[in-house]
Amino acid sequence: MSERRDAPNVLLVECDEMRGMAMGCAGDPNVATPHLDRLAAEGAHWRAMYTPSPLCCPARAAMQTGLYPHNAGFAYDNRGALRDDAPTLAERFAAAGHETAHIGKWHLCGAERCPDGRYVPPEHHRGFAHWLGYEHGHEDYFAYVHYGNDPAPVEPEPGEHEIDFQTDRAIEWIEGPHEAPWFLDLSFGPPHFPLTRENARARDLARFDPDQLENRVAETAQRERLDALWRELQGHLESTGDAPFPGLRLAKADPALPVCADEERAA
Repeated sequence: MSERRDAPNVLLVECDEMRGMAMGCAGDPNVATPHLDRLAAEGAHWRAMYTPSPLCCPARAAMQTGLYPHNAGFAYDNRGALRDDAPTLAERFAAAGHETAHIGKWHLCGAERCPDGRYVPPEHHRGFAHWLGYEHGHEDYFAYVHYGNDPAPVEPEPGEHEIDFQTDRAIEWIEGPHEAPWFLDLSFGPPHFPLTRENARARDLARFDPDQLENRVAETAQRERLDALWRELQGHLESTGDAPFPGLRLAKADPALPVCADEERAA
């Protein structure tokens, strides 16, 4: 990582419980994700990449530290806390001169440090200078709160879905102003449960036959909404000169760099 002003900005987007074939380009014939498919086609799509844990906290700890979960503070389940002596991505980026921000779910503070399961005290923000998030949620995607540096909740507008709220806050932060390169960790809750139709926007559900996917309708609709929100994010990145993989095309003939194009998406 460089301390120069022209060092790249970095956006890390996490989606909770979004399995390997959750996009059209990854093989799901029921979902339309053209914008994520484009990202995969113009960047890289790893088809044989595996998480170090199928559970939330261990997997997040590994992503934030680069360590195996048991070395980062979580042995085999969600009980534990991120180790204080395990440097995080944000701490590394901050040390290299980047501005840092976290928006959304964290779930690494631990029950003793975050007893209400929501407010994360600033001393546990682990390198993130800007913070708008919570420890754990997944109760109601239309009734939720986020927190900054104090316990006063930041509440959404009535009827605003959680991932729309988070995307809008991320775009506001991306647009700055900034005095240095930045690193933003944008952590969505969906398509994690609850998967009831009440937890998805009505207009996202409208295109689906209620009997088509049985109990997967809400989950599939949430994935399509995430795809649309990625397009919004990408549009703002392009407007600020941060287009993902500008001009990059990977050869389909190279088996070491598998890609998938929009036309390969299952209809």
